Amino acid sequence: MQPDKGEVSFNESGMINVTLAGENIYSINASGVTEALVKAGVGCGLLYIKLNEDNDRAQRILCRFTMSGLKDAGELCKIINFYVKTKKAVIPEDPEVHYCKKCERQLMEGMTVCLFCYDKVSVFKMVYTYLKPYLKTILSAQSFLTISSALFLITVLFNRHLIDNYFEPRTGTPLQIVSIALIMLAARILGEVIFIFNSRRFNRATINFSNDLRVKAYEKVQILSLSSLSKRTSGDMIRRIMEDTSNIREFLTDAGRWAIDQTFVFIVAVIIMMVVDFKMTLLVLLPMPIVAYALTKFWRLIIVRYERQWRKESRCQSILHDIIKGIRTVKSFGTEELEINKFSNVNKELAQVSSNNEVLWA
Repeated sequence: MQPDKGEVSFNESGMINVTLAGENIYSINASGVTEALVKAGVGCGLLYIKLNEDNDRAQRILCRFTMSGLKDAGELCKIINFYVKTKKAVIPEDPEVHYCKKCERQLMEGMTVCLFCYDKVSVFKMVYTYLKPYLKTILSAQSFLTISSALFLITVLFNRHLIDNYFEPRTGTPLQIVSIALIMLAARILGEVIFIFNSRRFNRATINFSNDLRVKAYEKVQILSLSSLSKRTSGDMIRRIMEDTSNIREFLTDAGRWAIDQTFVFIVAVIIMMVVDFKMTLLVLLPMPIVAYALTKFWRLIIVRYERQWRKESRCQSILHDIIKGIRTVKSFGTEELEINKFSNVNKELAQVSSNNEVLWA
């Protein structure tokens, strides 16, 4: 906890100190304490102690805290309770910061793998096991999308044939021109119909896949131990179950299938260009290695910056979930102003990072 909001500390002499805005407001020796306890509420937690007194004031509330401080409060209770039993003050050192052995980046708290260096192949293998029941539907939809793109390319070829052979020079009869125009129209309509059919099949499969991911994520949360659950806020859990699975679905629905489709269109377009004019095509493709290298460097910069924005947005949404979930508790203790300032500060950080990213992108 920040000193201006309040802080509970324990020193080697066995004293428990509660400070607010740098001023000590309560102190007690742990020898007069029976037990230190943490109680997790709705959107907030409670840290209190039981005293060696046999009266109505045998319990003393030290502080209330947001769910983000639940882990620290639990660790403080362990230290106090250990002192109560053994009269030995064991003050742990600052938590060790772990770094990736490969890239030497600092690992995120609670993670044992580096987001930049982990084995991505194993992740795709895991996704494949979940995607397997819908694989036939997705592959068939992808095939229809390829056929739809091929029909659009055929329309372009007919357009070239119409201009080169019938409009200039004007050698085509009205019947020939109308016939080619009708073929182009039919190819376009058929391509659109196939595209609509493909989109409906693809979206149905990916929605069911996303539903399975949500259920599996929820099942995983249910079997986690209490110590594992206490490390994350309820807002973080909700975001992981709902929003992260939706992001995976959007990747499959948008980025994944369109990447395959655009690769097919690129290959076919290059073949057509080669047939039309081999030398001109080589001139067009000549800058590609330089452009690819520049884009690789650019995207590495962009990914890092948007990763920072994603983390800020994740933090903002987690706090928002917790505040709304525990809004009755917030109103009961009159901490509306504190929660407003907390959300406002995080939201300002998100706005600043987002603004910088948009300026760079523009």
